[in-house]
Amino acid sequence: MKPTNDAYLAHIRDAITAVETYAKTHVYQQFLDLPWDQAAVVRHLEIIGEAAAHVSVDFKAKYPEIPWRRISDFRNVLTHEYFAVDPLLVWEIIEKDLPILKTQIKKLLDQERHSV
Repeated sequence: MKPTNDAYLAHIRDAITAVETYAKTHVYQQFLDLPWDQAAVVRHLEIIGEAAAHVSVDFKAKYPEIPWRRISDFRNVLTHEYFAVDPLLVWEIIEKDLPILKTQIKKLLDQERHSV
């Protein structure tokens, strides 16, 4: 059985929470100095992108304010062009984009739960 849109949204939320937990206790220089930490953070970003890619087309159309395509495209860069990933860009996404996305995803989860 294929996971539901709610399941994919929960995966996105949980991966964001994991990255936020890391970022609250580390600064960029620590992230830069610790390749295993970079790998773990990138893995969670890949999960976010993969889950976003699997959300149904109809659901994405219902919520166009989420940059679904950009999220899944970034996952492709992380996975297939890993050699060109700029750690500073990753850190900026963690600090600037993930909090916004988390708020949006929480809102969607609440809306979807109340619409059932």
